[in-house]
Amino acid sequence: MKNHLPNLSIWLLSFATLTALMQFRYLRESPSTFTLPTQVAVQSELEVEVTKQRQSNTPATLTAARWRARALHEAFHGALQVMHRDFFDDETSHTIPSQSLEDVFEELANSYDVRLRWLAVNADALNADHKPQNEFEQAAVRALAKGLPEYEALTATHFQFAGAVRLSSTCLKCHVPRRTSTEDRIAGLVITMPIPEDLSPPHSSKTRD
Repeated sequence: MKNHLPNLSIWLLSFATLTALMQFRYLRESPSTFTLPTQVAVQSELEVEVTKQRQSNTPATLTAARWRARALHEAFHGALQVMHRDFFDDETSHTIPSQSLEDVFEELANSYDVRLRWLAVNADALNADHKPQNEFEQAAVRALAKGLPEYEALTATHFQFAGAVRLSSTCLKCHVPRRTSTEDRIAGLVITMPIPEDLSPPHSSKTRD
């Protein structure tokens, strides 16, 4: 993502998605509890439907998977920049924007089996969970640290994508407290989604200049 905000269509898409996810969460976590046998059966049917919906949402091609990952990256990158700019006050806030967005990540994982997580690249990790945890993430850190905008890999069952997240000078007070310059730093957003097993041979990877 360049230094300007995503275009209006991306924002409308991201906010519509967020609204739908929050509605789904409210229905799923509603205080009314299924206790009668017929209600339990209805709940089971709903769970089956959710599973079918997840499977139907699996991208059929590598191009579709890559487009979805880039759209998610652009939307959340833009949301993070705007939240920092308009709503975050490091003197009074108790929750940082990236942590707030993890609630949305959880819904995407539960509802669509799409996993997102933040990745520390060349700034301090404020959360130990943001350090690279596997070979793909270690390779992604190296690629993003070199200035590449994204890094991707395929396994037999999943498409893995890591996109660069810009940390501007306003972010560096926390992320790079011992900084000697105000140059932008980089973090990453890792996105993992299931793909058909015959879509690609395992362990292939790619970067984009």
